[in-house]
Amino acid sequence: RHHSEGNEKRYVTFEPDHGGWNNIRMGMETAALFAWSTGRILVLPAKARLYLVSKAAKAHGPFDFYDLDLITNGGGVTTTEEYLKERTGTSVVEGCQDEHLASCKALHFKLRDLAHTVLWKPRTDFLVLGTRFGAPDDTTTRSIKKHAAGRKLIDVDRHPSHNATTIHFATDAKRDLRFLTHFYTFMRWASASMGRAARRVARDELRYRREIQCAAAEVIDLLKEKANGRNWTAIHVRRGDFQFSEAKVDANAVLKAVDSVAQDTLVYVATDERKRDFFAPLAQKYSLVFLDDLATKGSKLQAALLEDPNWAGMVEQLICGAAPVFLGTWWSTFTGYITRIRGYRGLRPSTFYVLPKYRDAFIKTSKPVGGAAWWREWPTGFEDIDDDHRLFAFAGEMSGHVHEDLHDASE
Repeated sequence: RHHSEGNEKRYVTFEPDHGGWNNIRMGMETAALFAWSTGRILVLPAKARLYLVSKAAKAHGPFDFYDLDLITNGGGVTTTEEYLKERTGTSVVEGCQDEHLASCKALHFKLRDLAHTVLWKPRTDFLVLGTRFGAPDDTTTRSIKKHAAGRKLIDVDRHPSHNATTIHFATDAKRDLRFLTHFYTFMRWASASMGRAARRVARDELRYRREIQCAAAEVIDLLKEKANGRNWTAIHVRRGDFQFSEAKVDANAVLKAVDSVAQDTLVYVATDERKRDFFAPLAQKYSLVFLDDLATKGSKLQAALLEDPNWAGMVEQLICGAAPVFLGTWWSTFTGYITRIRGYRGLRPSTFYVLPKYRDAFIKTSKPVGGAAWWREWPTGFEDIDDDHRLFAFAGEMSGHVHEDLHDASE
Protein backbone atom coordinates (compact mmCIF):
# COMPACT_ATOMS: atom_id res chain seq x y z
CA ARG A 1 0.00 0.00 0.00
CA HIS A 2 0.96 3.59 -0.52
CA HIS A 3 1.88 5.48 2.68
CA SER A 4 -1.09 7.80 2.16
CA GLU A 5 -3.61 4.98 2.42
CA GLY A 6 -5.22 4.16 5.74
CA ASN A 7 -5.54 0.85 7.56
CA GLU A 8 -9.13 0.18 6.51
CA LYS A 9 -9.54 -3.35 5.21
CA ARG A 10 -10.11 -3.43 1.48
CA TYR A 11 -10.93 -6.51 -0.56
CA VAL A 12 -11.07 -8.11 -3.99
CA THR A 13 -13.79 -10.65 -4.71
CA PHE A 14 -14.31 -12.55 -7.95
CA GLU A 15 -16.46 -15.22 -9.52
CA PRO A 16 -14.49 -18.18 -10.96
CA ASP A 17 -14.74 -18.90 -14.66
CA HIS A 18 -17.24 -21.55 -15.72
CA GLY A 19 -14.76 -23.38 -17.95
CA GLY A 20 -12.14 -26.02 -17.19
CA TRP A 21 -9.35 -25.77 -14.63
CA ASN A 22 -6.85 -23.78 -16.68
CA ASN A 23 -9.49 -21.23 -17.66
CA ILE A 24 -10.33 -20.92 -13.96
CA ARG A 25 -6.62 -20.61 -13.14
CA MET A 26 -6.18 -17.69 -15.54
CA GLY A 27 -8.97 -15.69 -13.91
CA MET A 28 -7.68 -16.63 -10.47
CA GLU A 29 -4.19 -15.35 -11.31
CA THR A 30 -5.65 -12.09 -12.57
CA ALA A 31 -7.64 -11.58 -9.35
CA ALA A 32 -4.68 -12.52 -7.15
CA LEU A 33 -2.23 -10.21 -8.92
CA PHE A 34 -4.79 -7.40 -8.94
CA ALA A 35 -5.24 -7.78 -5.17
CA TRP A 36 -1.48 -7.87 -4.60
CA SER A 37 -0.93 -4.80 -6.79
CA THR A 38 -3.65 -2.74 -5.11
CA GLY A 39 -2.84 -3.70 -1.50
CA ARG A 40 -6.19 -5.42 -1.06
CA ILE A 41 -7.19 -8.63 0.72
CA LEU A 42 -8.02 -11.43 -1.70
CA VAL A 43 -11.26 -13.23 -0.88
CA LEU A 44 -10.95 -16.93 -1.71
CA PRO A 45 -14.04 -18.22 -3.54
CA ALA A 46 -16.22 -20.77 -1.79
CA LYS A 47 -15.69 -24.44 -2.63
CA ALA A 48 -17.64 -25.88 -5.55
CA ARG A 49 -17.54 -28.85 -7.92
CA LEU A 50 -15.46 -27.28 -10.65
CA TYR A 51 -15.85 -28.30 -14.27
CA LEU A 52 -13.59 -31.28 -15.14
CA VAL A 53 -11.90 -31.22 -11.70
CA SER A 54 -14.61 -32.81 -9.60
CA LYS A 55 -13.63 -36.49 -9.66
CA ALA A 56 -14.69 -38.45 -6.57
CA ALA A 57 -17.41 -35.81 -6.11
CA LYS A 58 -14.85 -33.45 -4.62
CA ALA A 59 -15.53 -29.74 -4.22
CA HIS A 60 -12.68 -27.24 -4.42
CA GLY A 61 -11.97 -23.58 -4.19
CA PRO A 62 -9.67 -22.49 -7.05
CA PHE A 63 -6.83 -21.91 -4.60
CA ASP A 64 -7.09 -25.38 -3.02
CA PHE A 65 -4.62 -26.65 -5.62
CA TYR A 66 -2.03 -24.09 -4.55
CA ASP A 67 0.34 -23.68 -1.63
CA LEU A 68 -1.82 -21.41 0.48
CA ASP A 69 1.05 -20.68 2.88
CA LEU A 70 2.88 -18.96 0.05
CA ILE A 71 -0.22 -17.05 -1.03
CA THR A 72 -0.97 -15.99 2.56
CA ASN A 73 2.60 -14.82 3.10
CA GLY A 74 2.50 -12.91 -0.18
CA GLY A 75 -0.52 -10.84 0.80
CA GLY A 76 -3.71 -10.86 2.81
CA VAL A 77 -6.32 -13.51 2.08
CA THR A 78 -9.59 -14.49 3.66
CA THR A 79 -12.39 -16.95 2.94
CA THR A 80 -15.76 -16.04 1.47
CA GLU A 81 -17.43 -17.01 4.74
CA GLU A 82 -15.09 -14.82 6.80
CA TYR A 83 -15.55 -11.93 4.38
CA LEU A 84 -19.34 -12.15 4.55
CA LYS A 85 -19.23 -12.20 8.34
CA GLU A 86 -16.90 -9.19 8.40
CA ARG A 87 -19.09 -7.18 6.02
CA THR A 88 -22.59 -8.29 7.05
CA GLY A 89 -22.26 -9.87 10.50
CA THR A 90 -23.16 -13.34 9.22
CA SER A 91 -21.77 -15.90 6.78
CA VAL A 92 -25.31 -16.92 5.86
CA VAL A 93 -26.65 -15.64 2.53
CA GLU A 94 -30.42 -15.36 2.27
CA GLY A 95 -31.67 -17.87 -0.28
CA CYS A 96 -28.61 -20.13 0.01
CA GLN A 97 -29.50 -22.13 3.12
CA ASP A 98 -30.58 -25.24 1.22
CA GLU A 99 -27.75 -25.51 -1.29
CA HIS A 100 -23.99 -25.38 -1.52
CA LEU A 101 -22.89 -21.79 -1.00
CA ALA A 102 -20.66 -21.58 -4.09
CA SER A 103 -23.37 -22.88 -6.43
CA CYS A 104 -25.97 -20.47 -5.10
CA LYS A 105 -26.69 -17.61 -7.48
CA ALA A 106 -27.75 -15.47 -4.55
CA LEU A 107 -24.14 -15.50 -3.34
CA HIS A 108 -22.93 -13.88 -6.56
CA PHE A 109 -25.62 -11.23 -6.33
CA LYS A 110 -24.67 -10.62 -2.69
CA LEU A 111 -20.98 -10.23 -3.55
CA ARG A 112 -21.88 -7.79 -6.31
CA ASP A 113 -24.10 -5.78 -3.95
CA LEU A 114 -21.33 -5.52 -1.35
CA ALA A 115 -18.80 -4.18 -3.83
CA HIS A 116 -18.03 -1.83 -6.63
CA THR A 117 -18.54 -4.37 -9.42
CA VAL A 118 -16.27 -3.42 -12.29
CA LEU A 119 -17.20 -4.12 -15.90
CA TRP A 120 -13.68 -4.31 -17.32
CA LYS A 121 -13.29 -6.63 -20.29
CA PRO A 122 -9.95 -8.02 -21.49
CA ARG A 123 -10.99 -7.58 -25.13
CA THR A 124 -11.67 -3.87 -24.83
CA ASP A 125 -9.98 -2.62 -21.62
CA PHE A 126 -6.36 -2.52 -20.45
CA LEU A 127 -5.53 -1.89 -16.79
CA VAL A 128 -2.61 0.19 -15.54
CA LEU A 129 -1.62 -0.46 -11.92
CA GLY A 130 0.59 1.32 -9.43
CA THR A 131 0.41 4.93 -10.57
CA ARG A 132 -0.15 5.97 -6.93
CA PHE A 133 3.58 5.31 -6.50
CA GLY A 134 4.45 7.50 -9.47
CA ALA A 135 3.43 8.03 -13.08
CA PRO A 136 5.08 5.88 -15.74
CA ASP A 137 7.99 7.47 -17.56
CA ASP A 138 7.75 8.34 -21.25
CA THR A 139 9.26 5.05 -22.43
CA THR A 140 6.90 3.00 -20.28
CA THR A 141 3.92 5.11 -21.36
CA ARG A 142 4.67 4.42 -25.02
CA SER A 143 5.10 0.72 -24.27
CA ILE A 144 1.79 0.58 -22.38
CA LYS A 145 -0.08 2.23 -25.27
CA LYS A 146 1.48 -0.19 -27.73
CA HIS A 147 0.61 -3.16 -25.52
CA ALA A 148 -2.98 -1.92 -25.13
CA ALA A 149 -3.35 -2.15 -28.92
CA GLY A 150 -6.32 0.20 -29.08
CA ARG A 151 -8.01 -0.96 -25.90
CA LYS A 152 -9.22 1.63 -23.40
CA LEU A 153 -6.54 2.48 -20.81
CA ILE A 154 -7.85 2.37 -17.25
CA ASP A 155 -5.72 3.85 -14.47
CA VAL A 156 -6.90 1.67 -11.59
CA ASP A 157 -5.53 3.99 -8.88
CA ARG A 158 -7.60 6.87 -10.27
CA HIS A 159 -10.70 4.88 -11.15
CA PRO A 160 -13.92 5.55 -9.16
CA SER A 161 -13.58 2.05 -7.66
CA HIS A 162 -10.24 2.88 -6.03
CA ASN A 163 -11.72 3.98 -2.70
CA ALA A 164 -14.37 1.25 -2.57
CA THR A 165 -14.13 -1.20 0.33
CA THR A 166 -14.44 -4.06 -2.17
CA ILE A 167 -13.79 -4.36 -5.89
CA HIS A 168 -15.65 -7.29 -7.44
CA PHE A 169 -15.02 -9.08 -10.74
CA ALA A 170 -18.22 -10.66 -12.01
CA THR A 171 -18.37 -13.51 -14.52
CA ASP A 172 -21.09 -13.21 -17.14
CA ALA A 173 -20.35 -14.61 -20.60
CA LYS A 174 -23.41 -12.88 -22.07
CA ARG A 175 -21.85 -9.52 -21.23
CA ASP A 176 -18.32 -10.64 -22.19
CA LEU A 177 -17.36 -10.45 -18.51
CA ARG A 178 -15.01 -13.40 -18.51
CA PHE A 179 -11.38 -13.26 -17.49
CA LEU A 180 -10.22 -15.77 -20.05
CA THR A 181 -6.94 -13.94 -20.35
CA HIS A 182 -3.44 -13.85 -18.94
CA PHE A 183 -2.89 -11.36 -16.15
CA TYR A 184 0.05 -9.86 -18.08
CA THR A 185 -1.96 -9.32 -21.29
CA PHE A 186 -4.75 -7.54 -19.37
CA MET A 187 -2.70 -5.54 -16.85
CA ARG A 188 0.50 -3.48 -16.90
CA TRP A 189 2.36 -1.74 -14.12
CA ALA A 190 3.46 1.89 -13.97
CA SER A 191 7.10 0.90 -13.56
CA ALA A 192 9.12 -1.98 -14.96
CA SER A 193 10.30 -2.97 -11.48
CA MET A 194 6.70 -3.35 -10.25
CA GLY A 195 5.85 -5.39 -13.33
CA ARG A 196 8.78 -7.72 -12.74
CA ALA A 197 7.83 -8.08 -9.08
CA ALA A 198 4.22 -8.95 -9.97
CA ARG A 199 5.32 -11.60 -12.44
CA ARG A 200 7.65 -13.06 -9.81
CA VAL A 201 4.67 -13.32 -7.45
CA ALA A 202 2.89 -15.37 -10.14
CA ARG A 203 5.91 -17.64 -10.50
CA ASP A 204 7.04 -17.97 -6.89
CA GLU A 205 3.83 -17.77 -4.84
CA LEU A 206 1.05 -19.01 -7.14
CA ARG A 207 2.45 -22.51 -7.40
CA TYR A 208 0.88 -25.93 -7.02
CA ARG A 209 0.80 -27.42 -3.55
CA ARG A 210 3.62 -29.61 -2.27
CA GLU A 211 1.90 -32.94 -2.79
CA ILE A 212 1.52 -32.17 -6.48
CA GLN A 213 5.10 -30.92 -6.72
CA CYS A 214 6.51 -34.01 -5.00
CA ALA A 215 4.52 -36.45 -7.15
CA ALA A 216 5.71 -34.71 -10.32
CA ALA A 217 9.33 -34.59 -9.17
CA GLU A 218 9.22 -38.33 -8.49
CA VAL A 219 7.97 -39.01 -12.02
CA ILE A 220 10.59 -36.69 -13.54
CA ASP A 221 13.31 -38.63 -11.72
CA LEU A 222 11.90 -41.92 -13.03
CA LEU A 223 11.81 -40.60 -16.59
CA LYS A 224 15.39 -39.35 -16.31
CA GLU A 225 16.39 -42.80 -15.12
CA LYS A 226 14.55 -44.49 -18.00
CA ALA A 227 16.16 -42.09 -20.48
CA ASN A 228 19.61 -43.10 -19.20
CA GLY A 229 21.15 -39.71 -19.78
CA ARG A 230 19.40 -39.00 -23.06
CA ASN A 231 16.80 -36.30 -23.74
CA TRP A 232 13.26 -37.62 -23.40
CA THR A 233 10.22 -35.94 -24.93
CA ALA A 234 6.82 -35.06 -23.46
CA ILE A 235 3.70 -34.44 -25.53
CA HIS A 236 0.26 -33.11 -24.66
CA VAL A 237 -2.41 -34.43 -27.01
CA ARG A 238 -5.85 -32.92 -26.46
CA ARG A 239 -8.64 -35.18 -27.71
CA GLY A 240 -11.70 -34.64 -25.50
CA ASP A 241 -14.28 -31.83 -25.46
CA PHE A 242 -12.05 -29.51 -27.42
CA GLN A 243 -13.83 -27.03 -29.66
CA PHE A 244 -10.88 -26.44 -31.99
CA SER A 245 -11.17 -29.35 -34.42
CA GLU A 246 -8.09 -28.30 -36.37
CA ALA A 247 -5.95 -29.10 -33.34
CA LYS A 248 -7.54 -32.53 -32.77
CA VAL A 249 -5.16 -34.26 -35.14
CA ASP A 250 -4.84 -38.00 -35.82
CA ALA A 251 -2.05 -40.20 -34.48
CA ASN A 252 -0.03 -40.07 -37.68
CA ALA A 253 0.12 -36.28 -37.44
CA VAL A 254 1.30 -36.58 -33.84
CA LEU A 255 3.93 -39.12 -34.93
CA LYS A 256 5.18 -36.79 -37.65
CA ALA A 257 5.43 -33.93 -35.15
CA VAL A 258 7.34 -36.06 -32.64
CA ASP A 259 9.70 -37.27 -35.37
CA SER A 260 10.56 -33.67 -36.17
CA VAL A 261 11.83 -32.78 -32.67
CA ALA A 262 12.43 -35.92 -30.55
CA GLN A 263 16.03 -36.62 -29.63
CA ASP A 264 15.45 -40.12 -28.26
CA THR A 265 12.79 -42.85 -28.17
CA LEU A 266 11.34 -42.22 -24.68
CA VAL A 267 8.10 -40.21 -24.91
CA TYR A 268 5.86 -39.22 -22.00
CA VAL A 269 2.22 -38.79 -23.10
CA ALA A 270 -0.21 -36.44 -21.33
CA THR A 271 -3.63 -36.82 -22.89
CA ASP A 272 -7.36 -37.02 -22.30
CA GLU A 273 -7.64 -39.69 -25.02
CA ARG A 274 -8.99 -42.76 -23.22
CA LYS A 275 -8.11 -45.33 -25.88
CA ARG A 276 -4.41 -46.13 -25.89
CA ASP A 277 -4.85 -47.81 -29.26
CA PHE A 278 -5.03 -44.31 -30.68
CA PHE A 279 -1.28 -44.02 -30.07
CA ALA A 280 -0.42 -47.33 -31.81
CA PRO A 281 1.50 -45.61 -34.65
CA LEU A 282 3.73 -43.90 -32.07
CA ALA A 283 4.13 -47.06 -30.00
CA GLN A 284 5.62 -48.85 -32.99
CA LYS A 285 8.56 -46.45 -32.98
CA TYR A 286 8.74 -44.93 -29.50
CA SER A 287 8.65 -46.15 -25.92
CA LEU A 288 5.53 -44.47 -24.57
CA VAL A 289 4.91 -43.72 -20.87
CA PHE A 290 1.58 -42.63 -19.37
CA LEU A 291 0.85 -41.32 -15.87
CA ASP A 292 -1.13 -44.43 -14.91
CA ASP A 293 1.94 -46.58 -15.64
CA LEU A 294 3.87 -44.84 -12.86
CA ALA A 295 1.31 -44.73 -10.01
CA THR A 296 2.87 -47.78 -8.36
CA LYS A 297 2.17 -48.94 -4.84
CA GLY A 298 3.90 -46.79 -2.25
CA SER A 299 4.84 -44.04 -4.70
CA LYS A 300 4.28 -40.32 -4.02
CA LEU A 301 2.25 -40.25 -7.22
CA GLN A 302 -0.11 -42.96 -6.02
CA ALA A 303 -0.49 -41.23 -2.64
CA ALA A 304 -1.28 -37.91 -4.32
CA LEU A 305 -3.87 -39.38 -6.68
CA LEU A 306 -5.52 -41.32 -3.85
CA GLU A 307 -5.78 -38.11 -1.85
CA ASP A 308 -7.27 -36.23 -4.80
CA PRO A 309 -7.51 -37.70 -8.31
CA ASN A 310 -8.11 -34.18 -9.63
CA TRP A 311 -4.43 -33.42 -9.10
CA ALA A 312 -3.47 -35.68 -12.03
CA GLY A 313 -3.57 -32.97 -14.70
CA MET A 314 -1.52 -30.59 -12.55
CA VAL A 315 1.09 -33.28 -11.95
CA GLU A 316 1.27 -33.79 -15.71
CA GLN A 317 1.74 -30.08 -16.34
CA LEU A 318 4.80 -30.08 -14.07
CA ILE A 319 6.18 -33.23 -15.72
CA CYS A 320 5.80 -31.73 -19.19
CA GLY A 321 7.18 -28.45 -17.89
CA ALA A 322 10.47 -30.18 -17.04
CA ALA A 323 10.84 -32.38 -20.15
CA PRO A 324 13.97 -31.73 -22.25
CA VAL A 325 11.68 -31.50 -25.32
CA PHE A 326 7.94 -30.76 -25.38
CA LEU A 327 5.19 -30.74 -28.00
CA GLY A 328 1.82 -29.26 -27.05
CA THR A 329 -1.64 -28.54 -28.41
CA TRP A 330 -2.27 -25.12 -29.94
CA TRP A 331 -5.27 -23.27 -28.41
CA SER A 332 -5.10 -25.43 -25.26
CA THR A 333 -4.76 -23.51 -21.99
CA PHE A 334 -3.49 -26.76 -20.43
CA THR A 335 -0.57 -26.68 -22.87
CA GLY A 336 -0.34 -22.93 -22.33
CA TYR A 337 0.53 -23.21 -18.65
CA ILE A 338 3.08 -25.94 -19.44
CA THR A 339 4.82 -23.57 -21.83
CA ARG A 340 4.98 -20.82 -19.19
CA ILE A 341 6.50 -23.27 -16.70
CA ARG A 342 9.02 -24.16 -19.39
CA GLY A 343 9.70 -20.47 -19.90
CA TYR A 344 10.43 -20.11 -16.18
CA ARG A 345 12.85 -23.03 -16.44
CA GLY A 346 14.68 -21.67 -19.50
CA LEU A 347 13.27 -24.37 -21.80
CA ARG A 348 11.64 -22.10 -24.35
CA PRO A 349 14.05 -23.20 -27.17
CA SER A 350 12.81 -26.82 -26.95
CA THR A 351 9.07 -26.06 -26.74
CA PHE A 352 6.91 -26.78 -29.78
CA TYR A 353 3.34 -27.41 -30.97
CA VAL A 354 1.97 -30.44 -32.81
CA LEU A 355 0.22 -28.44 -35.55
CA PRO A 356 2.87 -27.88 -38.26
CA LYS A 357 1.98 -24.26 -39.00
CA TYR A 358 2.41 -23.35 -35.33
CA ARG A 359 5.21 -25.77 -34.50
CA ASP A 360 7.85 -23.12 -33.84
CA ALA A 361 5.56 -20.32 -32.65
CA PHE A 362 6.79 -20.42 -29.06
CA ILE A 363 10.47 -20.16 -29.92
CA LYS A 364 10.04 -17.28 -32.33
CA THR A 365 10.34 -13.66 -31.23
CA SER A 366 6.84 -12.50 -30.32
CA LYS A 367 4.82 -10.27 -28.06
CA PRO A 368 1.13 -10.63 -27.18
CA VAL A 369 -1.34 -9.20 -29.61
CA GLY A 370 -4.12 -6.92 -28.44
CA GLY A 371 -7.14 -8.33 -26.64
CA ALA A 372 -7.37 -11.34 -24.36
CA ALA A 373 -4.61 -13.29 -26.20
CA TRP A 374 -5.55 -16.38 -24.17
CA TRP A 375 -4.75 -19.11 -26.70
CA ARG A 376 -1.06 -19.35 -25.84
CA GLU A 377 1.44 -17.99 -23.33
CA TRP A 378 3.77 -15.16 -24.29
CA PRO A 379 7.37 -14.32 -23.33
CA THR A 380 6.10 -11.25 -21.45
CA GLY A 381 4.89 -13.63 -18.73
CA PHE A 382 8.22 -15.26 -17.95
CA GLU A 383 11.14 -13.34 -19.45
CA ASP A 384 12.91 -10.34 -17.88
CA ILE A 385 11.23 -10.85 -14.51
CA ASP A 386 14.35 -11.14 -12.35
CA ASP A 387 17.05 -8.67 -11.43
CA ASP A 388 20.47 -10.07 -12.34
CA HIS A 389 21.24 -11.42 -8.85
CA ARG A 390 17.82 -13.04 -8.59
CA LEU A 391 18.17 -14.54 -12.04
CA PHE A 392 21.54 -16.03 -11.11
CA ALA A 393 20.09 -17.61 -7.96
CA PHE A 394 17.05 -18.89 -9.83
CA ALA A 395 19.27 -20.44 -12.53
CA GLY A 396 21.13 -22.25 -9.77
CA GLU A 397 17.88 -23.70 -8.46
CA MET A 398 17.00 -24.80 -11.98
CA SER A 399 20.04 -27.07 -12.12
CA GLY A 400 18.18 -29.54 -9.89
CA HIS A 401 14.78 -29.92 -8.27
CA VAL A 402 15.70 -31.70 -5.01
CA HIS A 403 15.66 -29.38 -2.02
CA GLU A 404 16.28 -31.15 1.27
CA ASP A 405 13.34 -33.53 1.67
CA LEU A 406 11.08 -31.62 -0.69
CA HIS A 407 11.01 -32.42 -4.40
CA ASP A 408 9.87 -29.27 -6.17
CA ALA A 409 9.29 -29.73 -9.88
CA SER A 410 8.75 -26.08 -10.75
CA GLU A 411 11.29 -24.20 -8.64
